[in-house]
Amino acid sequence: MLVDAKLEIDCPACNGREWVLSYRGSVRFGKFPQSQTGSVFACKQCGLKRLDGEPVDYESPEYRALVDSDPSPAGYYRTHDFEQVERLEVIGLANLRNKLVVDVGAGAGSFLDSVKGLASRTVAVEPARHFHSVLRQKGHEVYSFAADALPALAGQADLVTSFAVIEHVEDPLQFVRDLAALVRPGGQVLLSTPNARDWMIEFSKAYAQFYYRVVHRWYFDETNLSSLLQRVEFGPTQAVYRQRFDLSNALLWARDAKPTGSGKLPALAALDGAYREELVRTGRADYLYLSATR
Repeated sequence: MLVDAKLEIDCPACNGREWVLSYRGSVRFGKFPQSQTGSVFACKQCGLKRLDGEPVDYESPEYRALVDSDPSPAGYYRTHDFEQVERLEVIGLANLRNKLVVDVGAGAGSFLDSVKGLASRTVAVEPARHFHSVLRQKGHEVYSFAADALPALAGQADLVTSFAVIEHVEDPLQFVRDLAALVRPGGQVLLSTPNARDWMIEFSKAYAQFYYRVVHRWYFDETNLSSLLQRVEFGPTQAVYRQRFDLSNALLWARDAKPTGSGKLPALAALDGAYREELVRTGRADYLYLSATR
């Protein structure tokens, strides 16, 4: 930690009030290496991290451009369609068949498109209104925010998903309250987020400048994300870790101080499985899924 500091907010995960400055430096603004200076504070009690500063308007196409570079539906699909194989693997098809599925932060619909026809009913919650028409054209019910869906869907959803969204919202406690209100008794919620215990943050100083982003307000690990869900009376949580980038990516970050993708050093391919398995085993992988039952 750098120096003691205070934020005038309660921690949404543990209600703590003491914060320490965890990071100050370049924070990604759009496509790397574009950046601005920012400060990240950590809750002294549970370790949840928050980026200080003014929030960005996530209903706007400009916000989507900061997140994905291209705010169009086609751009969204190019960026996110490939992620659905992993998501379906984590969920399991048996947990989708004949279910009412609500995806919060649906974007242009990559996940819901992949379960349409398997689920009995698909509901998209998406604040970016320029995606609404394409979502409706594909047969998904559409709302801007989870609270907007409550009059029609409170306590009915079998599964509520929210992939890579909770790190963006201004009030994560209210966000999960709204998710909980959608879930039927015995139903499930599944959240995902970049893992704040990603080992690369410690391994490469330059990687921190990539990891921390203007559009990401919060940085969760399994412990504090579980605490957040349990504050709104979800039951015990179950974590699944995924290491999305390979060993060559880590070594090239150390050498070049920039993202290079995976598979750039084929000679290391034989070591890659063990590398990923160890990071998953120790909870230091780059991505976290967390599920809980209502």
